Amino acid sequence: WIYVAAGRSASHYAKCKTRAPQSADKGSDAEKHGDDYRKHVLHASAVPRQQPMPAFMATLTSTNLPYAVNAPLIFDRELLATRNAYDIRHGIFRAPVNGTYIFFATLTAKPGDVFQTTIVKNFPTEDIGLLFSTTGQSGWSHDSTAIVVQLAAGDDVWLACYAQSTITGGNNVEVDNFFSYFSGLLLDAY
Repeated sequence: WIYVAAGRSASHYAKCKTRAPQSADKGSDAEKHGDDYRKHVLHASAVPRQQPMPAFMATLTSTNLPYAVNAPLIFDRELLATRNAYDIRHGIFRAPVNGTYIFFATLTAKPGDVFQTTIVKNFPTEDIGLLFSTTGQSGWSHDSTAIVVQLAAGDDVWLACYAQSTITGGNNVEVDNFFSYFSGLLLDAY
């Protein structure tokens, strides 16, 4: 945590720069500095507070369609969108700021169907994660992953099939909404 004073000199809060505010118990920063401390100390961030942190979640609405090799999987139903960083028309997330991001993906296949996908950064040859189902399964196949990656502003991240794949989506809000989804958010900007 880094703290800066709004309208105060840096030396006024120098001894509080590396500590998070505590409760108003005896000896806490709030007790020592009073309400003035709470009103004037703000959390500093590389992303201004008037802009939301980049985050998205999109689901796949198509059911059991074969997907082309190396083409982006288009998760076409956006459930969460801040900063408009995910493009539902093309299935690509574009980092709006430099930082460390986390991405989550879950894919599902019906019995007899398989998928072999990769999480891609900028180019189909730049794999940063994998999701795949086993071949010849007798039941539903489901795989999930999470990855943490540093991105520069303008870097793209998407899912692509690296072999012929059939993935189950769904368009029923009550039941099928989360068979297959892609989501991500900014953990730390720099």
